[in-house]
Amino acid sequence: MKTRSILLCVIFLQLCTAGAHCQTAATRDDSPFCLGTEVFFNTSAIDAVYSHPDEILCNVDSLWNANGAYQLAVQYSRNNRINLDREAWTERVKTVAALSADERALQPAVVTSREITGLSPVLYKKGFPHISSFLQPSAPPIKVPVYLISDIQPAAFAYPGGILINVNSPRFNGDPSVIMNILVHEIYHGGYANTIPYRSDYEFQNEALDFVMDFLLNEGMATYVSYSARYIFPNDFVPDYHKMENIEEVKVNLDKVDLLFRQAERLTIDSLRKLAWQTGVIERAFYIAGGYMAGVIDETLGREELVKAMTAGPLTFLTLYNSVADETMRLRVPELPDNISHCQKLRLALAKEDTTEFRRLANELINKEEATDVAVEKAINRYGYMFKRSNGGIDKALELFKLNVRLFPESSMVWDSLGEGYLSAGDNEKAIAYYESDLGLERPLTEDGRPKTEDGRRKAQN
Repeated sequence: MKTRSILLCVIFLQLCTAGAHCQTAATRDDSPFCLGTEVFFNTSAIDAVYSHPDEILCNVDSLWNANGAYQLAVQYSRNNRINLDREAWTERVKTVAALSADERALQPAVVTSREITGLSPVLYKKGFPHISSFLQPSAPPIKVPVYLISDIQPAAFAYPGGILINVNSPRFNGDPSVIMNILVHEIYHGGYANTIPYRSDYEFQNEALDFVMDFLLNEGMATYVSYSARYIFPNDFVPDYHKMENIEEVKVNLDKVDLLFRQAERLTIDSLRKLAWQTGVIERAFYIAGGYMAGVIDETLGREELVKAMTAGPLTFLTLYNSVADETMRLRVPELPDNISHCQKLRLALAKEDTTEFRRLANELINKEEATDVAVEKAINRYGYMFKRSNGGIDKALELFKLNVRLFPESSMVWDSLGEGYLSAGDNEKAIAYYESDLGLERPLTEDGRPKTEDGRRKAQN
C-alpha cells in the first residue's frame, strides 16, 4: 500500500509538469498527419456582425440560415438539445450597431479573432507535431474549417462539418493563447475519429454503456493532449487543468464516471445521455477523470502505450489505466457479453481487411432462416457511418450499406444510407438511384442490389 501511495505522488508531480515534459517528447514533423493536415480559419460570422450589423438586423434569419458558422451552431445545439438564445444574441448585435465603425473594429471579438489567425503558423509548426504524437505514426491528415463566432453558446466544439469557437466566451478570458490551446483539443478529436472504426476492442453491446465509455476516452484523450500542449499555447485559465492536478478533485470525478458506468447498465440510452451530458460535460467529469487517466498511462508507461490503448478502444484504455493506477483511483471494468454480435465481427473483419471473413459473416446473416432483428440493421448502419467518416473508409462503408440493403430491402433508412455513401464516393448516378429507393419507388433489383430501371433517376435529376 505504501508503494502504491508513493507511485500516486510521483504521477501527481509528473502531471503537474506535463507541459515541460512534452517539450522533449518525440514529435512527428514528417508524419502524414503533420504534412497533410490543414486548418482553415473562417471569420465570416464575426465579420458580418461587426462590419455590417445594421444589415444583419434587417434580416437576422438570412445570416443564421446561410452562414456556415451559424448553421453548425444550430445543428450542434439541436442534436444536443442546447438552447440557443437568439434574442440575447440579437440584443448584442443591436449594441454593436450603435457603435461607430472605428469602435467596432476595436471590439474584443474582432481583435481576438485577428490574433488567433495570426497564431496559425505556430499551430502548424508546433501544434500539429504535438497532436500527431498522440496518434498512430500512420495517422492520416485531416482538413477542417475552424469557424470563429461570437456571443453564442457553447464555447467550443468539434462536429461533422467543422470546429466552432466562440471567441468572446467567458471560458477563454479573451486570451488568444487559451483559445489556441483549446483548438488543439478540438483538432485532436478529428484525428481520433479516424481510429474509431478500426478498433480491436469489441463493444459491450449496451448502447448506453458504450456511449459513456467512448465519451470518456474521446474527451479524456483530447483534454490531456491540450493540457500537455501548454508549452506551445500557455493556458492556466481553464479550471479542468487545475482539477486534473488535484487528487481529491480527480477522485470525485472518477467516482462520477464510475456511477455513470453503473447507471448505464440499467438505464435507456435517452435517459443515460441526459445524465452523461450533465455529469460528464457540464460538470466536466469526462474531461477531468479521462484526462487524468491518459496522463497516468503516458507518464508511467510512455506515449507509445497510451496511443496503442487509445487506438484499441475504451476497454483497453480503462484496463491499462487500472493496471498502473493506485487502487483507490481505479474504475470498475464492465464485462463483455458472452456472445459477440455478428455486426461487431463484420466491423472488425473490414477493419482488418479480411475479405474472406467478412463474406462468410455476411452470408450467414443473409442465409438465416429466421428474420434478422432490426437491431442488426441499426448496428450495421452505424458501423457503416463510422467508416464513412474516417479517412479512406468509404469503400468499407459501402460494403456495409449494401449488405443492409440485402437484409432489409423494405427499410427506407438503408436505401438512404447507401445513396449517401455513393454520393460521398463521387458516384452521383448510383446515389440518385438509391435515394429514389428511399422515396419508396418499387423496382426489381440487379444481382448487386441496384435498381434496374432508370426512369426514377431521370425524374430525380429533373
